[in-house]
Amino acid sequence: MRQGERGGRRNRPDTPSTGAPDSHPTRRRSGPIRVLVADEQPLALEGIVQFIERAGSFTVVARVDDLAALAATYRAVDPDVVLMDLAGSGPVPGTAALDEVLAHHGTARVLVVSSDTSPVAVGAALERGCAGFLPKTSTADQLAAALRAVAAGENYVHPRLAAAVLRILRQREGSRIESGLTDRELAVLRLVADGLTNARIADALDVAESTVKTHVARILQKLDATDRAHAVALAFRRGLID
Repeated sequence: MRQGERGGRRNRPDTPSTGAPDSHPTRRRSGPIRVLVADEQPLALEGIVQFIERAGSFTVVARVDDLAALAATYRAVDPDVVLMDLAGSGPVPGTAALDEVLAHHGTARVLVVSSDTSPVAVGAALERGCAGFLPKTSTADQLAAALRAVAAGENYVHPRLAAAVLRILRQREGSRIESGLTDRELAVLRLVADGLTNARIADALDVAESTVKTHVARILQKLDATDRAHAVALAFRRGLID
């Protein structure tokens, strides 16, 4: 796969990059690309911010060192791209922070930069709706190219990761189809796995709590699970979520 190659539709895990335009229209404005940077490692955060500010075609509109504040910061600054590391030591897991942003802002463009470049980790990020993934060992030029691609409405995966990730995503899509879970039910299941209550899931997805309860009941039925914890365990075992 080429760098910056156009990706398939968001939440279509079988196609991390297919050459087709993204189904979500880009929200790019004129001027520098506005980036929100989120990383709970202070040195990494500062280093990324300094590079972006020196690059010329980007501007950092906010920096987040506590992932619990990511969604609120996104709403406040409305960036073109979120550049984030899913790893963190705070009370809110990076995956939960990501899910909350994407649940509230369906057109959000998120580029993950991470030390964990296993196909499972990359596949999980793309399945959640991220527009791109880079190793933390990437060069400055690769980071700039990825930011530009994601801001332009393309999906971007580091070429070294693409083939293995595609295999993982195709396997997972097969498991999802076999389970009978819809995309919304899978989104609810991920939030359940993140430890969110029905009330918090309803807030994250902007639906009624009764709707969430219905989704959870259907998830339990389709997975033949006895309770929420059992459903999460089965989903992990079958590779439906990470």
